[in-house]
Amino acid sequence: MRRVLILLCLNLVLLTGCQGNVKKEVTIMSSNAAVHLEEQGEAFAKRYPSQISINRQPAGVDFYSIDWKPSTPGTVTFEHGKHTFVIENVLGLIGYQSADFSEEGVLQFDITTGITGPDGIAHDEARQQMFAILQRISQAGC
Repeated sequence: MRRVLILLCLNLVLLTGCQGNVKKEVTIMSSNAAVHLEEQGEAFAKRYPSQISINRQPAGVDFYSIDWKPSTPGTVTFEHGKHTFVIENVLGLIGYQSADFSEEGVLQFDITTGITGPDGIAHDEARQQMFAILQRISQAGC
């Protein structure tokens, strides 16, 4: 029994020592994304191949999503001529395209934003930041 314990401990030490040689793949992710309204989902995915994950559902809906870490949120620009606007501190973006209306491109985008830092902000400041986002969208003519 003692011999088994010694061999087990020796194996654990050897395996632990090997972990320093393991190469980890690092994905560098852009913090910016541009959405062209009425764009085909495949074209959107081709512009950001390392960022977008595609989920095709049997019901005929394709989901195109990008997720950013809270420590490094993204910036999304919605481009539509003179109606272009920007949303900052984006944590997630999901676009939906229906197979029944594929010629219309991505029909809807859902955005998750984080308007606060890790320490949070007061309720009134959060309200003012949300109103500022809505005002930018309204000024863009949307």
